[in-house]
Amino acid sequence: MKKLPVKIAILTGNRAEYGLLYPLIKELLNEDLFEVYLIVTGTHLSHKHGYTIEQIKDDNIPISYKVDILCDEDSEYGICKTISTGIEKISDIFNNNEFDLLIVLGDRYELLAACICAINYKVPIAHIHGGEITKGAIDDMIRHVITKMASIHFPSIEVYGKRIIQMGEHPSRVHVVGALGIDNIKSIALMSKEELSREIGINFDKDVALITYHPVTSDQYIEASQQVKEVLEAVLRTNLIGLITMPNSDCGGQAIFNTISKYINRYPQRLKMVKSLGTRKYLSAMKHAKMMIGNSSSGIIESASFCLPVINIGDRQEGRYKCANVIDCNCSKEDILFSIQKALAIEFIDSISQLKNPYGDGNTAKHIVQVLKTIDFSNKKALLKKGFCDL
Repeated sequence: MKKLPVKIAILTGNRAEYGLLYPLIKELLNEDLFEVYLIVTGTHLSHKHGYTIEQIKDDNIPISYKVDILCDEDSEYGICKTISTGIEKISDIFNNNEFDLLIVLGDRYELLAACICAINYKVPIAHIHGGEITKGAIDDMIRHVITKMASIHFPSIEVYGKRIIQMGEHPSRVHVVGALGIDNIKSIALMSKEELSREIGINFDKDVALITYHPVTSDQYIEASQQVKEVLEAVLRTNLIGLITMPNSDCGGQAIFNTISKYINRYPQRLKMVKSLGTRKYLSAMKHAKMMIGNSSSGIIESASFCLPVINIGDRQEGRYKCANVIDCNCSKEDILFSIQKALAIEFIDSISQLKNPYGDGNTAKHIVQVLKTIDFSNKKALLKKGFCDL
């Protein structure tokens, strides 16, 4: 076995991903076996997106490296530029360290840069949330590419684990552990309705809709503005107050932001945007909101724990396993309005009041650490030589 400690690099590139990684980082930091090197990049270092590196500092999580890679332009060129800058700068980190493992979560393009560095420096990769399908996003392709780069897999549910095996990964390397987001719901003391109302400046005694709408990256980014208009127009035809989170940095993110800003200026009593709520406020908003509207994965995974009605718009999350609280609809104000009315119906609310979240028991971080403890990191060559497991 390798002598202590096992050096683990973890990359985080945005607020949502860090919020999910947080319980795992804490669990690893509490283990003498592991030495954690957190690489912070992407929108964490962007003031436009809330400069969320401050949240990491507030959590007292030690940051090993800050890597500024984000291109100001959110076009196809800008995304490619960000990836290439990421490869260049992150390779310097790998060149100066002998990591035993890189941990990445999800499907963001920032991860692709780090994983390219890892395979070239012969560092095994552990991938969390692989095997999923999101037909409305190019993230789908990035996620599957990372799966083929990775040596260890931590899917959230059984069907995703089977899909990873179907992609040629050996079953012994696939560990179904649940979703880290459920750990946060279990472990974080959420805010009361009164406290949350004071912090955000919205009265949660009224009907509040938590709105999280990201670009649909398989569409042309010029369509993003019209898509979010449909969402906001539908909300404005109801009595709901919209609490809107910042769109991510994919192609079309700036167009969505600009459109939301115009609507907020016109309807300041009905709409409010917060660049970054942070994990505690975001989950508290899910707990106290009347419903969630948008196309975020949190509406698919975490929402069931709150029995929260979710209006899932468009095909960005098409392919993910959804609970009965999720109402799928097209991105038109008429369909969205119809779905909102369904979500407000007492019959629907009663039908989802006893939901059990299938995405885990809130101990995913512990499950991952227990698996990592069983791995012989002294033989990285064996980890890296995966082969292809035929069915």
